[in-house]
Amino acid sequence: MTTVHLARHGETVWHEENRYAGSSDVALTDRGRLQAEMLATAMAARDIAVVASSDLTRARETAAPSARRLGLEVVVDPRLREVDFGDAEGLTATEIRARWPDAWDSFVATPATTPLPGGEPGADAVARYVAALSDLAEAAAVAGGELLVVAHSTAIRMLLCRALGLPLDEYRRRFPRLDNGAVIEGTVEPGGALTIASPKRAERSGRGGAAHTGEFAAVRAFWRRLVSSLPTKANPDLADALMGQLHAARDGAALAELMVAKEITPAAAREQVAAIERRGDEMRGVLVGVLSKTLVAPLDREDLFRLSRAIDDVLDTIRDFVWEAELYQIDDRSTYRPFLASVLVAIGMLEEAVEALWSGPHGVPMKALATKKAARAINREYREEFARIVGGEMSPAALKKRELIKRLDWVGVRISDAADVLTDGALKRGY
Repeated sequence: MTTVHLARHGETVWHEENRYAGSSDVALTDRGRLQAEMLATAMAARDIAVVASSDLTRARETAAPSARRLGLEVVVDPRLREVDFGDAEGLTATEIRARWPDAWDSFVATPATTPLPGGEPGADAVARYVAALSDLAEAAAVAGGELLVVAHSTAIRMLLCRALGLPLDEYRRRFPRLDNGAVIEGTVEPGGALTIASPKRAERSGRGGAAHTGEFAAVRAFWRRLVSSLPTKANPDLADALMGQLHAARDGAALAELMVAKEITPAAAREQVAAIERRGDEMRGVLVGVLSKTLVAPLDREDLFRLSRAIDDVLDTIRDFVWEAELYQIDDRSTYRPFLASVLVAIGMLEEAVEALWSGPHGVPMKALATKKAARAINREYREEFARIVGGEMSPAALKKRELIKRLDWVGVRISDAADVLTDGALKRGY
């Protein structure tokens, strides 16, 4: 049995325009390349022995940073290509529907069984994926490590259906979207049988908590859709909105980590964090809309509003750090890496606490307490670094550094505030 990480490639121009790419060769956008770097940071925390991808450029370009960091070569396997959409490739859904209305209706109803004109049956694609996973997992097992496979949305979603015992034709309905850069963790048995790990483990692919430093855009609300295919939970939209906010905060912290590691420039980070902030705001707007209509929720309405506001404050404070880092034009950024590692751990703990509102509400107070402890680690980093700064010469560079570490300390305060809201709300409900 081999642990496998199934990752969707980064964004391309066609995906940005919602065009069917299939077997067509399309390169990554700048955002797609950033997603590839984020994936590499996540995978650096794992014991990866084999990095594999399809032979399409978008998958190879996404896998390359991970292989480079791990000191490996990308194993290119054509069997990992996306499902071939035939004559429909390069077209949007609207264009396909206009050109082949009957074929489109059949595809929507049974997408694996009835491919688009000239396209590949879903079962054929799954068969080649299973064969590829079997061979690659065996190679990783021989090498004594885990397997990273960078592949494609439709094929991965059909594999999920197969692993969960669902008809392949259900993949569009059960899993309507798999974000670019998303990662799903599972295990592969000899012969290629795939078992999906629990959502919690999949969203935190690391050991001992420290590997939270690598989880970002790679794992967003897609897992919430996967969970909804299993036991039914109340208020899935509410859960999606809160977790979406948290994922945006985590993405912001991960982006800041890439910036201080000098893998992206402060100017690029400022541009990217603005997009992440918009996504967080959208999720907060969804939450407000859902709360205005829902009758049953795991916490009182006012506590859920407070929790959403606290999560929003976390992201806002991270944004301020990114903006100020660009403004101050700091060259030595290594000081801030341990801060951001602690921030990502604390956000991960907060995600676990919020998720427990639905999966096990009586565990919320203890998980919130663990979040506060994780947030205090950020303050310890701050106090130690502050002592070093005031013990030296108070140059302009030292003053700028003092302001930036204070900003990161405030991120910890905001995370702790969110944990307090969770605790108060849970105790009101008697959890």
